[in-house]
Amino acid sequence: KGLIQSDGYEAYESLAKKDEGVTRTACWAHVRRKFVDATKEHPKLIGLLLRQIGSLYQWEQLWRERLSVTGRAEQRQAKFESHLRIIHAIVKILARRSRPKSKSGKA
Repeated sequence: KGLIQSDGYEAYESLAKKDEGVTRTACWAHVRRKFVDATKEHPKLIGLLLRQIGSLYQWEQLWRERLSVTGRAEQRQAKFESHLRIIHAIVKILARRSRPKSKSGKA
């Protein structure tokens, strides 16, 4: 039960479908890579999105050496909301402007 963080490996998808208590999530590295590959399709929007993900990485790097696991989780709750809202808004715009099979649509 709980979260499973993974890449696109199908075994995890089928596990999440079988058990309502399992939620599948992607890691930022895989998400980021998909958007990097799609940058040419919407350079300004995707550039902004990548900067937001970069900010998340910077916070994580700062906290890694200074805080416990619990401390990092608390800081994520406090600091990530605005970045995640911007990412979510950009993804919604890209979903409307992109064909589903395009690189940005897949990202």
